Amino acid sequence: MLLCLALIPATVSADGIDLVTVGSGTVSGGLWSDPGVMWNTSWPSTGGVEVTKAYAMPAYDDLEWARLYLAVYIGSTSEAKQTTIEVSIDGDGDGTFDTLALESLNSTDIGVTPGKPHITRESSNYVLWYDVKESISAQNPAVLVNTTGSFDGRVKAACLVAAYNDGDADRVYYRVNAGHFTGQGSTDFDLSDLPAGFADADLTNLYLASTEATEYTFNGDTIVAYDSDKVIYSGYNSFDVNASLVSGVNTFGWPGAGSYYRSVLALLSVKAQPADIEITAITPNAKEIFANEPNTIAATVKNNGTAASGAFSVSFSINGAVQNVSVPDLAAGNTTTVSVVDPAIRALGDAVTIVVTTDASPANNLTLTKSVVYNGYKGKRYTGGDDITGLTNFTVTGGLVYSTGDSAYLGGSSGWTTYTANWTAADLSLPANATVEAAYLCAFYTYDKNQVMPENVSLSFNGVGVPYLAYYTDQKLYGTYNFPSGMVVYNVTDSFDLSGNSVTVTNLGTGASSFNGMTLFVVYEDPAATQKQILFNAGYDILSGKATYAASPEEATAYAPFAYHPLLGVNLSAARLITVAPAASAEGTLLFGNQIWTPAWNYSGVSNIGIDERDVTAYLNATPVAAFRSDNDYFDAACAVLVLEYGDPIVPPTPTPTPDNTGGGDDAGTIAAAGALSTGATASFSYSGTVSRVMVTVSRPTAGIMLAVTENGEIPVDGPSGAVYRYLETDLSYTTDDGIDEAVFEFSVPLSWLADQGLTVRDIVLMRYHNGVWTALPTELIGESGNEARYRATSPGFSYFAIVTEKNGASVAGESLGETPAVTVAPEQTPAATTPSTLAATTAPAATGTTSVQATTPQASPLLGILPFAALGVFLLMRRK
Repeated sequence: MLLCLALIPATVSADGIDLVTVGSGTVSGGLWSDPGVMWNTSWPSTGGVEVTKAYAMPAYDDLEWARLYLAVYIGSTSEAKQTTIEVSIDGDGDGTFDTLALESLNSTDIGVTPGKPHITRESSNYVLWYDVKESISAQNPAVLVNTTGSFDGRVKAACLVAAYNDGDADRVYYRVNAGHFTGQGSTDFDLSDLPAGFADADLTNLYLASTEATEYTFNGDTIVAYDSDKVIYSGYNSFDVNASLVSGVNTFGWPGAGSYYRSVLALLSVKAQPADIEITAITPNAKEIFANEPNTIAATVKNNGTAASGAFSVSFSINGAVQNVSVPDLAAGNTTTVSVVDPAIRALGDAVTIVVTTDASPANNLTLTKSVVYNGYKGKRYTGGDDITGLTNFTVTGGLVYSTGDSAYLGGSSGWTTYTANWTAADLSLPANATVEAAYLCAFYTYDKNQVMPENVSLSFNGVGVPYLAYYTDQKLYGTYNFPSGMVVYNVTDSFDLSGNSVTVTNLGTGASSFNGMTLFVVYEDPAATQKQILFNAGYDILSGKATYAASPEEATAYAPFAYHPLLGVNLSAARLITVAPAASAEGTLLFGNQIWTPAWNYSGVSNIGIDERDVTAYLNATPVAAFRSDNDYFDAACAVLVLEYGDPIVPPTPTPTPDNTGGGDDAGTIAAAGALSTGATASFSYSGTVSRVMVTVSRPTAGIMLAVTENGEIPVDGPSGAVYRYLETDLSYTTDDGIDEAVFEFSVPLSWLADQGLTVRDIVLMRYHNGVWTALPTELIGESGNEARYRATSPGFSYFAIVTEKNGASVAGESLGETPAVTVAPEQTPAATTPSTLAATTAPAATGTTSVQATTPQASPLLGILPFAALGVFLLMRRK
């Protein structure tokens, strides 16, 4: 632990520069120093001296902090005298010196030397310091100081200070205070992190003076040096201050100093009593290392000693990656828990080795080795599994009913032979003229200790043996009680009886598995009913958002995304969502659209199956997803059924005429549509008006697209900067922008309008309004035709658009243009207004992957024009905002 304060701002007063802490920390070795006091009694008439100082350091493993301090005599107390100082160091003890610094000083500045914060001057002395930790690698370093060329340049001290580690369990707290203070004074050492038990508190000071101070104090107590040396104009003292030291702020003073006494360094080291800090446990989240996420790892630390520990550090090495946590203090006999977050995202089965140790007691380390596992209490998006996805879909004129009948929970700890359930006609009441389209039985099991389901049972429905259609399972995936739960689906359509139904499950062995119950879903046709889409998603995901299981509610979430392709040509009138969550009773959170419901599920009948049904019409969007979320509870997510009800056919509006193409007109527009498109296919829509064509490329399979393009003189949002020729409003139906790769617009602007604005044919750009911002789209000039300039622009989606003037806004394909002359045209008659076309259901041949839709004049009955699409299974809805 090291705090190196290399550039502490100096506190300067009339008495010089206060001594402040510039180095502090905790090491296992100690704080070593050699004051290096010296003096050459003969004045160097030739100017300067050359001195070498060799040092004998103790054995060490590494240095935490090391600094060299030099004191050099100038030859005048106030005048500027040239002083040249070259400092070289032999850090590896091989006799070869490397230059550390070359200083040239010649000024009257007192205090910190301008531009050189490592040099100070008081009276006739310069004090210089250099960090040398990286320069020293041996126990016998040496320093060469050459002041040749100076007015005087004699050296008073070459003091080396080093804080070092030696690999044992000692903890030595050190402080290095430095300055350049004249006369009587004091300096403070903050030892607030010092433990209550300590010994061997040692203080050394370095001073520059011809007369030693007559008194030194520590925390007000007079202290006497046990070691000292003085060489004419410099000296040092070493004191034992153990008796006066406190855990807190300690003050060292020199009240007996004379007016020419200058204090330079005060070094304090305190050895704490041996600590007995033990790592008693390593506990990852839920005692495991989980895949696909960061992991929290905790360690329990105990002080087995007889005194408070003081500050120490706990080190976590996780597969070699080290993190440290500081503990400010730990009382004798007490324990504490510290933790780190391992950010590594690991794969299932990876080996992880965790080693935890402390700098207080390095030998008392603890190691834990784990294999990475999945956390099954989280949603399967965390465990490499599947969402709750489509099992089957229906489009019927009819509906859906379901019931759990008299199915009940059956515990399997003692084994069982048969499990039975029954449904009366009233449980599944169908309309009088209804016929059964399909019947699916879902059997929900849990705590399958002996892997009974689904292979080791047989099922008969109304006495007829039925194989399973599909099964889904999940389990905790780690630790104890790691047994499967799941759902088995049986298609019982052929055996379903309107008067009542019964099921028997026979255990083919002696294994133990528990049942939560069963649910029977029936899809029926009824000529008196409305048309419906029934999207049936199935899967299985056990969930528990408990902190003790290392799973948050957001993580303990299962998702059921629906493959939703609305029926074309009819109004969607209602949407119902049915969700099934075994083991959920008055608990759990359901999310759909922008809504949240909690608690969502309650047991149905006498079963342990939570079922929720609700109207979600107002929350349906183009990509509906139901989400099951656990909030500090346990249950399973199994089924999500979305029932979409449709009403009357949609009749397209009659389009209004298009104003002239000179700009500023309102409500000119056309509507075009296309049938089913595969991923990457392009539909080409033709229009009459400013926009002649839009080519839409889809990013996913699409049952159909309808695109209305309306030309407006103004729109209900602030427009872009620049002159606007025409606003466009687009209305996309049956898909959304996230189902679109790109849309390419082809449009034209009259040359006469460009000429009136003083523009060139390149001064046009198409802009799109999206998320409150107008953005210029890549726009190309593709040519001139008759009295128009034609353009092409590419957009990532639809919204409001504006055809705007912008200098050189349009590029020219395959050509680099400079300035383009302004457009000039001969006067001519304004073209007569034309009537826009509405799409008729004719599809022209197109290149592979492209559907070309041509607009034709509307007929008397708009529905007749779309009958050919209905024959192809595609109904084109035509509407406008």
